[in-house]
Order: sequence, then C-alpha cells, then structure tokens
Amino acid sequence: MKFLKTGLSCLLFIIMCSSAHALTKEFGPDFSRFSIDIPNNWTDYSRPGGVLLMSPDRLSEFGVIVEKNHDEADTYYIINKLVGAYQFLKDLSIERTDSEGNTYKATASLDGRPFYMLVYSNKDTYAALTVIGYDAQLRSIYSTVTLKD
Repeated sequence: MKFLKTGLSCLLFIIMCSSAHALTKEFGPDFSRFSIDIPNNWTDYSRPGGVLLMSPDRLSEFGVIVEKNHDEADTYYIINKLVGAYQFLKDLSIERTDSEGNTYKATASLDGRPFYMLVYSNKDTYAALTVIGYDAQLRSIYSTVTLKD
C-alpha cells in the first residue's frame, strides 16, 4: 500500500489550488481500498479497481485505479497500455521517475487540456493516477486520497 502513497506524492507539483469537499467515499479493490473526497457538483464513477471523478463542466477528470499485476508486467508496459486507451493525445512524453523503474509518468495534451498519468507497479500490483484538465479542485482532490488499512 505504501507504493500508492509514494507514487501519488510525485503528482503534487502538477496540480494547483484547493477548495472545500462535500462527500467522502471509499473505492478500490478488496486488497487495496482508499477513500477520496468528492467536491460539490462533481460526479463519481466507480469502476473496477478504482474511481473516476468528473468536474461539472466535464473538462477535468481525476482517476485512481489499483489492480493486480497478473502478468507481472513492467511499469513501462503498463503505462503504455493505459495511455493507449486515450485517443487524440498530443505531444506524449513517457519517462521513468525512479531509479528502479517502478514508477513512470506520462504527460501530454488532450483536446487542449493538460494530461498527466503516474503509474507505479511491482510484481503483484499496479496503481495508476490520471489527472486531466485545469480545474482548481484537482489539487484538493489529490490531497484527500487516503489508503485504508
């Protein structure tokens, strides 16, 4: 579980501003649950392994997924697979952020909005955090992600 917190902390520099939250919910698979505060008027979409939060104008997104790494795939393979699900990314850059090769980040532009993905993996599990857009509440959402014991 520590790997998720370590990976998520790498994201702080990319997100800005904060504001109040209305609702705290719990998401994630049984082996790695987390809670997150959902801002007023944002929509949450529970999905296997995590959640996607969408701003009221649908221009900003915040997503977290934690899943088993059944194939023991390396992180570079995983981030390329996940980024591949997004069509129309421009100026995509993927780089390793640690010396062991367990954490990679992807930056790009998606329909004129900033796109950022951070992926951490080990042989058993991977975690991915995705941030899209400019909404000022993205930073405050990030600051509320809390791992459950």
